[in-house]
Order: sequence, then C-alpha cells, then structure tokens
Amino acid sequence: MKIAWLAPYPINLLIPELKTSKNVAGHAASWVLNLSNELARQNNVEMHIITHTAGIPYSQVIEKNNIIFHVIRYCCPFTNRGFPPYLPLNALTWYKGFTCKALTILERIQPDIVHAHGTENAFALTACKSGLPSLTSIQGIIVELNKISPSLFFRLQIPIEAYAVKRNKNFGCRTEWDKSFVLSINPDANVFYVPEAIGNLFFKHKWGRTNPFSVLFVGYLSKRKGIEVLLHSISMTKRKFPQIVLKVVGSGPEKYLRYLMELTRQLNIEKNVAWLGSCGAEEIAGYLCGSTIFILPTFIDNSPNSLAEAMAVGTPSIASRVGGVPSMIEDGVDGLLVESNNAEELAAKIIALLGSEEMQAGLSKNARATALRRNLPQQVAETVIDVYKAIISG
Repeated sequence: MKIAWLAPYPINLLIPELKTSKNVAGHAASWVLNLSNELARQNNVEMHIITHTAGIPYSQVIEKNNIIFHVIRYCCPFTNRGFPPYLPLNALTWYKGFTCKALTILERIQPDIVHAHGTENAFALTACKSGLPSLTSIQGIIVELNKISPSLFFRLQIPIEAYAVKRNKNFGCRTEWDKSFVLSINPDANVFYVPEAIGNLFFKHKWGRTNPFSVLFVGYLSKRKGIEVLLHSISMTKRKFPQIVLKVVGSGPEKYLRYLMELTRQLNIEKNVAWLGSCGAEEIAGYLCGSTIFILPTFIDNSPNSLAEAMAVGTPSIASRVGGVPSMIEDGVDGLLVESNNAEELAAKIIALLGSEEMQAGLSKNARATALRRNLPQQVAETVIDVYKAIISG
C-alpha cells in the first residue's frame, strides 16, 4: 500500500539529511511522528510525507526511518521566513504556492490513499483537490477556536476549512465534538474513529507521585488554555494546602509570560509556582510520574495530546468539560471534569483529589486502562490501515 500524508512534521528531526538555510524546528506534531513511524514499520507499506518549511534553500526529497519525505520550501515571497500573523498571505491565497507543488508530487507518486492531517492549514484543501482516495483527520476546529481567540488568520482560514470539510468525503475523528462538526457541514460524510497515537515512552512510565502536593500543567501558555484560571485556583487551594506546588511546562509570548508572573505575585503564590519552560517528552513523562494531579483548564480543545499523555502514564487528571474532552474522560471514572473558566470549582476538585489517595489510585488505574485501549501506536496503526483499506475498496 502506497500512502501519502499531507501533514505538519518536526523538521529538525530530518537534519542532517535535509539541507537547511537557517535553524528550523517545525510543528512538534508528536501524534504524526508516533503514527507515521509505526506505519512505516508495517510490511507492504510505502510511506510518503509531504510537508513544508521556510527554512530550506530549495524543496527536497529525502528518505529517513523508512519514510520518503517531500519537503516543500514555502515562505513569504522574497524572504526565507514563514508568513507573519499580520500578513497571512498563505491563507489569503488559499495556499496556492503549496497546493500546486503538493499536487504535482501526488501526481508523480500516485498513492493508493492520501491522508490529510488537519483543517487548520493547506492539507485538507490539497487532499480534496487531488481527486485521489483520501482521509482527512480533524485536529483543531478553526471556526470554534476563533470564538475564543479571534485572529485575522483564523477569519481567513474559516472558509477554507468549511470548503475542505464540505468537499472531502472521508474523515478521521477522535471525539463526538469533531464528528458533530463534520456532519453539520457535510451530512453525507463517512466518519471513521481514528484516535491519536501517544508515544510508547509515556506507556513505559507509570504514575507514582513523589510529592503529594505537586500538580502539573503542560501546554502552550495562552489565555485560551486557562492558565490564568488555574493560577487563581491555586491561590484558593493554598488556603487548604499551603504546601501546594504548581509545575508549569510550556512556553508562550514573553509579554504574556511576564503578565502571568506578575499575576502570581499579586495572588501571593510566587513560591508555589515553578515555571519549567519547554521540555522534551522524557522530561514531561517524568513530571507526570511525580505529580499528584495533571490539570488542563482549557477553554477549547478537541483531543489534547497532553491529556492523552497524562492518562497513558496514569496521572490523575482534571480537565475542562469543553470541546472533545468529555469524549476522552468519563467523569469520576478515569478523570474529573470541571466547567471551564471556573476557578472556584477547579479549586474544589483539586482539594478533593489531593485529599483522597483512594480517589487518586482509582482514577490512575482507570485512566491508564483507557489509554492502553485507545492510544497505543501499534493499535492505532492497525485501525488506520483498516480505514485506508475501507476507503480504497470504496
């Protein structure tokens, strides 16, 4: 089976085979990495990934880890930089520079199936223009994200997203939320359940708290992730458990980080918050093992990778009842759900969970069992291959 993915990819992992003109990182896209590596190990699979970056002098084709990468140079005209948020020419032009090159590659390699990852960019748009059998995985939902964090890019991307969902036929969904979104635009769509593949590293670690008053946040530091609500809830929790320590893993805009640190000062929790910055998967797994609770106070998310990783380790988790999160957690069974933007309720749940080792143990055991059924890369790869076969056979 010849498979062609249209997907984000951590470009830095393709060095030194990939020749670059500047430092490159690319999207972390751990779910793409985990699943593509597993598929590439399958017998009778020829794996291609079409992606893009601004940080290369010319488009290149390389082979690494049994995957053929087609890396398209795609950047703001007359520069070697990406598209700035104040001038999103990529969305304004409906990604013409990328789609033309990607369609030429697809025409040349003639895959049995095209798999587009996400409607947040050019990938789903390219899949529907290819005319080839295809699957579009839903990741974030731009029209919903724009309600929480409005931006020029989101406004330009919304009609592209709607076009791609309307015209593609087959979709891989992770939650009831993204399934409902697809069917609201395209009632005739074929929807397949395709969960995300979580790295085996997280399954090799097992929760065993080292500090009974340590709680953990992992994610990009932005308002929509609910970090301010979490800080307020820590201030409230401190009255009951003055020893509480919130470990914050993640980065964000410097101006916003300064604001968050000033907020901790105003709330008198400076000594209760540890800012750990960006961390690798091994470090994150270690923090998950040692923390009593993982907390995701997000305002909007579909199937957050950080929550799936926490459940794989077995870390007792509290998350907002928004978007696709209720499809990941059964409240009171393998995690706890709270209303978003409600610091009082979040604090109450933190206090209750910190105070009950029995509840912690039950949630941990069940969360890990859920993740083992849902997110093991080997099982997800088998599911995806079956979906590909169903689409190809018509």
